Amino acid sequence: MPVYCGHMREIILKRVADHHLPLIETWLQAAHVRPWFSDPEAWLAELAQRGDVFDFITHFVAYHHYVPFGFCQYYPIERTDEAVFIHCPREGSYSIDYLIGESAYLSRGFGSAMLSRLVDHVFAHREAERIVVSVDDGNGASQRLLIRTGFMFHEAWGVFALTREAVSESRARCSTTAPRCGR
Repeated sequence: MPVYCGHMREIILKRVADHHLPLIETWLQAAHVRPWFSDPEAWLAELAQRGDVFDFITHFVAYHHYVPFGFCQYYPIERTDEAVFIHCPREGSYSIDYLIGESAYLSRGFGSAMLSRLVDHVFAHREAERIVVSVDDGNGASQRLLIRTGFMFHEAWGVFALTREAVSESRARCSTTAPRCGR
């Protein structure tokens, strides 16, 4: 079930603005990011057109105590033609992408906190029923992050998935059994 680590209250997501683009470009070139975001120019072109062609994608920069450390985004899969989602229900399904750009923030719980915030944003949409995520087979860190955040691998769909219902159930348990919960 979703993990709300101690950093959760300290993380804020701000919509990407033009002044973020050079920083995101630097992150996309980082050695720990580059294997999973192999075409930085395409990502930057998408961000440059976020108010136009890609207006259905919501892009964020994650901050911890006013320091930017990561990038994330979400979008309804019915607005894309990504083949990886061919077996997923289209209606009510959203997908996400994320990265920790600052290496000092790796393996310290900030990825879980950022993803938890992103999940909140997705499920703020009444029509969002599930989040589906395709992860490269070699990206074990991302797979473990999704599992820590409550996602499970859905064999039939071939992606990791998290439902609104699972998040609601987890939060209900959290509010009654975990006094240190981050919510």
